[in-house]
Amino acid sequence: MDIVICGCGEVGGHAAEVLAQQGHNITVIDQKALRLRKIEDTLDVRTLTGNCADASVLIEAGASRADLLLAATSSDEVNLLSATIAKGVGVEKSIARVHHRAYFDQRGIDYMHHLGIDQVICPEYSAALEIARTLRNPGALAIENFAQGRIEMQEFPVDPASKAVGKSLIDLALPSGSRLAAITRSGQAFIPKATTIIEPEDTIILVGNSQVFQDTRKIFRSRKELSRKKIVIMGGVSMAVWLCRNLLDRNFSV
Repeated sequence: MDIVICGCGEVGGHAAEVLAQQGHNITVIDQKALRLRKIEDTLDVRTLTGNCADASVLIEAGASRADLLLAATSSDEVNLLSATIAKGVGVEKSIARVHHRAYFDQRGIDYMHHLGIDQVICPEYSAALEIARTLRNPGALAIENFAQGRIEMQEFPVDPASKAVGKSLIDLALPSGSRLAAITRSGQAFIPKATTIIEPEDTIILVGNSQVFQDTRKIFRSRKELSRKKIVIMGGVSMAVWLCRNLLDRNFSV
């Protein structure tokens, strides 16, 4: 793939290193020539000194024919503008890294949609989501989130003391918006039917809307796990705000 990376800081430099090692054709843009010289000494990449938000610089870097542009400078605004301009000059896919929650929180303006960017990523949000889902889901073997956290998927063992054991799926009447996607029993995975009986040693994969997910999960877990937990968060940075939002009204006192 032909990839253009805007910004040669910690994130951009690391991305360039990983992607170059995978055999991709990498061009790195930065306004600081010293940063670019350092990366040229260690990696097989092309570099260009210039303003990432300048269309002529992006075109010179090959954005018009690139498969991907990753905007990872220290400025959210430059990243959003660079990713937008790159789409305008013809890049196949553009990704902007941001820190400020106003650019990522879709309860306000959806910048990704309005600016025509393919993806906006926020490290602080991702970290908060990871912390929250770990706290909410003790015992989970695997946790995945989709659609910016609106859809959740988990794999976890059925608690032998839960009310689900010995009942069929149709008897459990799972909340609307959730689905038991698979069961692993005695090392064999299968897709359950409405008449499938839940057994104590089952490991299940549950998929559902995050708003009802915890209510569904409670059916398969013990009462001890469901006791209300108290959490203290130090600091009021963006990550703390997102963490609070993910924990409130989900059996936590924050």
